[in-house]
Amino acid sequence: SGECVDHVIGRKIRDLQDAKGWSLNKLAKAARLDKGYLQAVERGECLLSMSTLESIADALGVHSSELRPF
Repeated sequence: SGECVDHVIGRKIRDLQDAKGWSLNKLAKAARLDKGYLQAVERGECLLSMSTLESIADALGVHSSELRPF
């Protein structure tokens, strides 16, 4: 059984956030997202829209394709 795409994306977001030394609060503010929602995204519990993925990628300074596992 493969890992859910949402879990893979969530982990990539978390890894990039950690690499920048950013708190969840800082990323949430930069991406203009609710902190609780972003926490759920990182745990792979939320389905992400492309626009939300773009917002997170922009905040982290990466292209959204770097967050997708395919």
